[in-house]
Amino acid sequence: MTITSLEFAAFVMVVFAVFAICPRKSRWIVLLAGSMLFYMIAGLEFVPFLVATIISIWLSSAAIGRIWERQRADFDQNTYSPAEKKCRRQKDQRKAKAIVILAVCINIGYLILEKALLYRAARANDLSAAARVIVPLGISYYSFSAVGYLLDVYWKRYDYERNVFRFALYAAYFPHITQGPISRYNLLGQELKKELTLDYTRVTQGLQLVLWGVCKKLVIADRAMVFVSEAFAVTDGEGMVYLIALALDVVQIYADFSGYMDIMRGVSELFGVELERNFDHPFRARSVSEFWRRWHMTLGGWFKDYVYYPITISGWHKRISKWSKQCLSPRMAKLLAAGIPIMTTWLLTGIWHGNGVGYVAWGIYYGTLITASVVWSDVLSSLPGRIGIRADCFSYRLFQMLRTGCIFAGGRLLTKGGSFSSTLRIIRQIITNTHVLPLFTGEMMGYGLNGLNWQILIIGICLLAGVELLQVKGEVRGMIARQNLPFRWMLYLAGMLVVLVYGVYGSAYSTEGFAYQNF
Repeated sequence: MTITSLEFAAFVMVVFAVFAICPRKSRWIVLLAGSMLFYMIAGLEFVPFLVATIISIWLSSAAIGRIWERQRADFDQNTYSPAEKKCRRQKDQRKAKAIVILAVCINIGYLILEKALLYRAARANDLSAAARVIVPLGISYYSFSAVGYLLDVYWKRYDYERNVFRFALYAAYFPHITQGPISRYNLLGQELKKELTLDYTRVTQGLQLVLWGVCKKLVIADRAMVFVSEAFAVTDGEGMVYLIALALDVVQIYADFSGYMDIMRGVSELFGVELERNFDHPFRARSVSEFWRRWHMTLGGWFKDYVYYPITISGWHKRISKWSKQCLSPRMAKLLAAGIPIMTTWLLTGIWHGNGVGYVAWGIYYGTLITASVVWSDVLSSLPGRIGIRADCFSYRLFQMLRTGCIFAGGRLLTKGGSFSSTLRIIRQIITNTHVLPLFTGEMMGYGLNGLNWQILIIGICLLAGVELLQVKGEVRGMIARQNLPFRWMLYLAGMLVVLVYGVYGSAYSTEGFAYQNF
């Protein structure tokens, strides 16, 4: 059931109708039933994996939560000496840690196993072996959300959820299960525990967000994907064609992923539930680090909280940092101390994004850039002044944003071409065989898009950029709400007409699935 399909629209309408007529106290049960039904429609063979994650994580968190409860109750009686308290804490810590390790190994273990099996099948070019690997829909997203919740209970950030069905709703909530965001329990879990009410303004604004997300997906992303796919499928194409395809690939992945988030955030708003934002104008970022704080924000936050920070405060990392300060130069000591957690985090992020050498190279690429920006931050910040460039003006900020966009495009290039060797061939063609002639000979029309489709795509990109600029000044939906009713309905009807007329439909095209859907 594709998110942009009529089947999904009908599903949401049915769930919303039942949700609306049920008593407020029972509406969370409607959402739980709807979420499980959504997942069963996706594939009955996936359901046991989701249920196993829900039960194992909930039981583990309950066991750890009871350990902390008994500890607090015993300490409140004031019958323990300081030495006895220390011994008790260490004993309880070992018990809780053992439970965490077991639960994480069970839930992340299958994720690692299926990626390894898929990589092995891809290396052997064995399609039948790849088809036999069961990859549950959204396994990375619900597994990461559930494991993050378990670690937060272990670290005593908040208490465990006593109702397994409430936890099941948090884990399986259908607007976030397939492609994120990777929600935190203290945010989404608490949202879902509120008394859910219907609100006309929230419903209308949710529908506006859905319409905008569908426009981005069907009019821009899927149309750009046609050209990108055909251009990168050519082994020894023109360098200029590859450059145009790379630029459109950046547009495509952004319109695709942010379009999905808009659709699902809008659907969730219909039920009175606010999902975490996953984008904050990433192409306004002036550095790589800032870019990844604005792009796929919940994934970056998850890796920061559950991989990067635990490494930096671990005993072994502290010992390495202490040794490096004593035995190495200050710059090298900083390089070692910063490089270990950053490179580890980005290698894991690369492996999460996909199988193959290209994704490992992608992780090394960003890990190296971010480590360098941390270690040599003083040199980089003083460089413009040394060469006589003003850093406090718009032109320099524009340069920084364009530079960051080019770096992101370079990272995308590492994973294109189907294999790492194909990617290297594409890079060689860009360097050695790039000239502007294809822009004027009509060669761009030979990759799936005719003149009309190019016009629609360019207009769509300009519209997307315009809305992004408006969003900097405030929420566009709020701006629309302040307009007169006839004008508002003109916008709605125009949006629906654009989707129906210019969306990528029909036998000539196949609507692509969302880019992050099968992670």
